[in-house]
Amino acid sequence: RPFRLYDPPIIEAQSAICLRVNEGEAGEVLFEKSPDRRLPPASLVKLMTALVLQGLMERFGHSLNDYLAIEEADVVGGSGRNVKPGERIIFGDAFANLIIPSSNITANAVARTFGQLLMDADGAYARNPEARFVREMNAKAASLGMGRTHFKNCSGVPARGQVTSAADMAKLMLAVMTLPEVTRWWGQPSHVMPVKGLKPRNQKISSTVKVVNDYDVLGGKTGTLLPGFYNLALMSK
Repeated sequence: RPFRLYDPPIIEAQSAICLRVNEGEAGEVLFEKSPDRRLPPASLVKLMTALVLQGLMERFGHSLNDYLAIEEADVVGGSGRNVKPGERIIFGDAFANLIIPSSNITANAVARTFGQLLMDADGAYARNPEARFVREMNAKAASLGMGRTHFKNCSGVPARGQVTSAADMAKLMLAVMTLPEVTRWWGQPSHVMPVKGLKPRNQKISSTVKVVNDYDVLGGKTGTLLPGFYNLALMSK
């Protein structure tokens, strides 16, 4: 707050960085602690999944009102188990389901769907569209200068060799803060998502960002690996 001076915060996290953002570009570093240390990103991965999804929707001519189908192969444990095989949600709500409750199943459905489109465009006949999507994620990370990041999956579930750094995540946050498909949702505490299928329903989803009611917070994303590993990427004013 401008009317009160604060001592530097005591940060117990293994790694952290805080940047001042000026018109969408990184400005002054306000605080850092081992910002280049490589650590598992957990569900912060879904920020990249959403960024790549937005670019591929434009490339392949999909709109936010087109449908994403959920298949048996997409089902995985962890967060956001709110859609089932045989159901469909619109892509606009797919972004919401990636960001608000951090749905692993939705992330897998996105990777499978657009990984197959990428392979078709490549003229390739490999059997792993998800891996093709992850290649696109790593290519995007490289283009953003995220030199200490490597993705192994699209959801953030534990995987050997899947790492990032606080400094790299700051670069990713700068990229996604320009996307209304993401920023529309990352400050919302909840959303009602229509789900199509044999039993259509309105599914309420709730945010994993528990500080969302702080008036300074514009939005963000959490990433958790139990037991005891917690990540947070946050934008505030």
